[in-house]
Amino acid sequence: MDPSESSRTYSSVHQSENHGLSSMVSATAWRPLYMRQGEWVQLDLGEVQAVTGVVLAGSRSDNTTGSGQFLTGVTVTVSRSGVGNFTVLGTFGTGLSGGESAGESAYLYFPDGAVAARFVRVAAHTWSKAIALRVSAIIEPTGAMKAAVLVDSPEHMREYSGAKDFTQVGTGFAQSSLASNRGWVAAAAKAGEWLKVDLGRKVDVRGIAVMGRADDPSAFPTEVRVSLADDPVFPETAAPGENDGLFTTGLAGGGRFEQANLMFNGPAVSARYVTIAVTAWNGSDPALRVGVFVDAAEALPSVDTIDPEDSARTYSSSLHGSPASMIAGSKAWTAASTAPGEWLQMDLGATRDVSGVALQLPPILDASNGYIGLVSRVKVQVGDSPDNLLDVPAGAMDTGMHADDKVG
Repeated sequence: MDPSESSRTYSSVHQSENHGLSSMVSATAWRPLYMRQGEWVQLDLGEVQAVTGVVLAGSRSDNTTGSGQFLTGVTVTVSRSGVGNFTVLGTFGTGLSGGESAGESAYLYFPDGAVAARFVRVAAHTWSKAIALRVSAIIEPTGAMKAAVLVDSPEHMREYSGAKDFTQVGTGFAQSSLASNRGWVAAAAKAGEWLKVDLGRKVDVRGIAVMGRADDPSAFPTEVRVSLADDPVFPETAAPGENDGLFTTGLAGGGRFEQANLMFNGPAVSARYVTIAVTAWNGSDPALRVGVFVDAAEALPSVDTIDPEDSARTYSSSLHGSPASMIAGSKAWTAASTAPGEWLQMDLGATRDVSGVALQLPPILDASNGYIGLVSRVKVQVGDSPDNLLDVPAGAMDTGMHADDKVG
């Protein structure tokens, strides 16, 4: 949740222009009047919510030096009323290392899980070059979104009516995953240009997540029509909505991380293929990045899938508190370094026949951020004891999650 600037207050604000802005889509970042420990940004979430963490980023406006202004340590406090003393959740390292010039944002999950709060205050503890911060809150999903998982199908499972410059799918302007550093741009500037996402099998679809171009904040869809089908040659059915599958996105050109979650007005729809046609847009050509919300119970392969408890998992390292990585959980594991070879290990409780592994994006259903630091390639090992692990026959495998992303 990325509250508007009117729902933010500050300990102080630098006198230079535009330094009283701290939303994730801000063109700059908040900077205090004094470069000292304890200066803070406070978010008003409008009502008491279950807050599971915060998303942090540095300044966008200091890219010429190759490294931005950002916080390396923060103290987080919360309150239900905003009056009196705030509850201290702790002081944490952010894991940021290069600011916006490195494409960075950091997901900081609270070690003890969700807390009930309306006001979230993030105070500077340590920093690089100068105090600069953009921040949003991670809210535990509710309602239809609580029952959904966001699936970002790989580029080779996407089809287009056409792409600018006749680029090959998965390259140039024929990329539309949420993680893409660019985005799909239609071959023609006309309403009805479309992209189709293949979910791999028939699942219950609950909605879509849309973003504009990552490399051009002025190019984004303002209205889309969503339709679904079981087979690519079968007639498509309009998504449940007020106007025959037509949705207003609400995007406003807030930048590469601005995301609109468009949930269907009604029950989930069983389908394998989801087509999104752009009917109105900002910019010279229709442009779009998209993911699909599917029912959480349908998100895994239809096999005997085992999702061991977090207590049955071990890790090479962890960046934030107690690591967690269950598909059914509300957190994702982040290693303490970006070096290849970091690992997680699951204990299945008994010797079993293993046919594969299921990987998913972090389960963030918040509109404030994209997915930075995706795992693009993995090596899987199995064994009957931690000391007797062997590479699986496929060896190292591409996950399908990479799309020119940067590891932060």
